[in-house]
Amino acid sequence: MIRERLAIADVTGGQLNAIVKKIKKAGGVDGVQRFLSDELIVTAKEDTIIRITRPVKPTYPDWVKQVMHPELEDVGPGEYDLASIDLWLDERQMKSSDYMRQMGRVYGSVIYEDFKHNDRLKTCLGLRDAEEIQKKGPAVFRRCFGKKALCFWKSVVCSTDLNLHVPCIYVLNDDVVISWYRLDLHWSSDDNLAARFTS
Repeated sequence: MIRERLAIADVTGGQLNAIVKKIKKAGGVDGVQRFLSDELIVTAKEDTIIRITRPVKPTYPDWVKQVMHPELEDVGPGEYDLASIDLWLDERQMKSSDYMRQMGRVYGSVIYEDFKHNDRLKTCLGLRDAEEIQKKGPAVFRRCFGKKALCFWKSVVCSTDLNLHVPCIYVLNDDVVISWYRLDLHWSSDDNLAARFTS
């Protein structure tokens, strides 16, 4: 009982007034009564801020023979909001009709070469970013990216069978998973969006 009194004493009158106003705004005139009877639930805002210690190396799969751009592993901001991530599609992926969709595919290797040629790999997110985004869980991922799959072009690797792969994340069975897409396959407009920093 003493602990409860101390907790209430820590809340100012202004804060209590602000709480009531927010509840009324969310639930109308009878919002307070609905809140007290557990009909109106107040939920915490999901944290969409990513914080990364860049010098920490990402964890690559055992089948990785070579990381293609190790010099880019620690390039990028130490903190950013997932809402600021730019989801980029190659123009050849953006066809809408069924026939054009068939024609509107591009090999992942072509996208990769374009990024390298235009010196844009450094604007992309990498595997460390994918690892930290994965930790946020499916609710945050769905709220920010829906059903999309994000690709992290800064972390292209060469496998032991000499194929190039890029890490991608998406929600599968209510888990955020990291998968590796081969670059010698066609990439459609339905998925495979490049995750990039806006600035």
